[in-house]
Amino acid sequence: MPYVKIYLHTVWTTKSRQKLMAKEIRQQIFDHILENAKKKGIHIIEINGYLEHVHCIISLKQDQNISTVKNLIKGESSYWIKIKISLSTQNSGGRMSILQYQSVNLSCQM
Repeated sequence: MPYVKIYLHTVWTTKSRQKLMAKEIRQQIFDHILENAKKKGIHIIEINGYLEHVHCIISLKQDQNISTVKNLIKGESSYWIKIKISLSTQNSGGRMSILQYQSVNLSCQM
């Protein structure tokens, strides 16, 4: 059996790079992403981020592909945020802003 080790660094941002992930909320999101990834057999080596973005270092197995892994992590966490966490904040126009991810993200193999 061949030995395959692929590391992926992926970054995604909140929609319009809105600064909606306060430190307390960010840690809840990271914990959920780690738990969900583990259930799906995805090995996240490191996760971090700031107010408007998330970084993940992922170790891919030989039967996993980049697109599917990213979509499972990003898509499920976005759904979880909308359902479980109320991340609504008032913006300057008085409307509600809800945390959403940008549709474009960056990934590179290491």
